[in-house]
Amino acid sequence: MMLGGRMMVSCLLALLAQSYVCAWDEANAATSDRQQLVARCSSLVSQSRFRESAICLQPFERDARPDASTAAAIYQLGQLYETGRGVPADPAHALRLYRSAERLGAVAPNIAKQASISATKLINRLRQAEEP
Repeated sequence: MMLGGRMMVSCLLALLAQSYVCAWDEANAATSDRQQLVARCSSLVSQSRFRESAICLQPFERDARPDASTAAAIYQLGQLYETGRGVPADPAHALRLYRSAERLGAVAPNIAKQASISATKLINRLRQAEEP
């Protein structure tokens, strides 16, 4: 009876380990898919296909589980809104997107830094435009 119990525990542990590995693989695949999608959206920007790029990037604005891919996507979308490429120019929306990317500094420190710089520059330009 003792041997059968040990075998059962061993089998359960093996199944648990296998399910953990499968979950890890799925998470890595999902991350890779998201990175590929952002790369595809970026490629559209580099081809001056701004409207298509904006459409590609917009779902990342509502991302329930933001990560480094999200930060890259919303930063790039902010640039489109700032310049009015593919979407109507909307500095306030661009600033919100930059701030969102900035808040993802724990998962994307380089993008957060770029977003912070872009937000500061945008704010300064808006202030200068208001001056008489």
